[in-house]
Amino acid sequence: MRLTSVLYKFSEVGYLPFSFALVLMFIMCTWNYVYRLKYKYELDNKVSKEVINEIGLAVFYSEFANGIPPIFKHYVEDVPALHSTIVSVSTMLLSIVRSDEMKRFV
Repeated sequence: MRLTSVLYKFSEVGYLPFSFALVLMFIMCTWNYVYRLKYKYELDNKVSKEVINEIGLAVFYSEFANGIPPIFKHYVEDVPALHSTIVSVSTMLLSIVRSDEMKRFV
C-alpha cells in the first residue's frame, strides 16, 4: 500500500522516501553479506581444541574492567585441568578524549 502511494506521487517528491529506502536496503544487504563472509571465514579458520590444549592457553574477554570475569568460575568448575597460561582481557570505554599513557593499560 505504501509503495503504491509513493509510486503514485513519484514525480513530485515520492522519489525521496523511495531513494532513502533503497539506500538503507543497500546498506543492510551489504552488512549482511559481509557479516556472512566474516562468519564463514572464522568457521573455516577456527583454532581447534587440540591446538589450544597444546599451547596451554585460555583467554577470557569481558567488559568487566575490575576483577576477574564471572565466566572464569564456570571454567574452573567445568574444565578438569587448568591451562598453564590464563589471560583475562577486558576493555572499558572512557568518555574522555585523552588519557595518561600509564592509565591506558592496566
